[in-house]
Amino acid sequence: MGRGKVVLQRIENKISRQVTFAKRRNGLLKKAYELSILCDAEVALVLFSHAGRLYQFSSSSNLPILRPLEIWRDRRPEMGRGKVVLQRIENKISRQVTFAKRRNGLLKKAYELSILCDAQVALVLFSHAGRLYQFSSSSK
Repeated sequence: MGRGKVVLQRIENKISRQVTFAKRRNGLLKKAYELSILCDAEVALVLFSHAGRLYQFSSSSNLPILRPLEIWRDRRPEMGRGKVVLQRIENKISRQVTFAKRRNGLLKKAYELSILCDAQVALVLFSHAGRLYQFSSSSK
């Protein structure tokens, strides 16, 4: 039995919106990091909270606008169960399938965060093959 469908509209209660933003922001950053490791993808993520605070992630220093978020990488061992070791998927077909699934999930979560928490989100992905995927929330 699954969870009920979430209505995608701005959360009006300020405290609930802040809590939701913090949880979803961390989840989005974690998924961006995992995608970059597992699928050898270049990922850049920029978030502005409804209050205007900046959060960013870059999978490499090759993306000139952003520098890698070392704090995020330093926190990596204490997140989640700690049993799973992330490493690049060597099988090309498996890596492509995993990239497609995780890319869609990441784009969906970025969209949901922008709607629910009134955040500005910009996400840029380059696949291992160099194909570009991007998302940006509309500005007010």
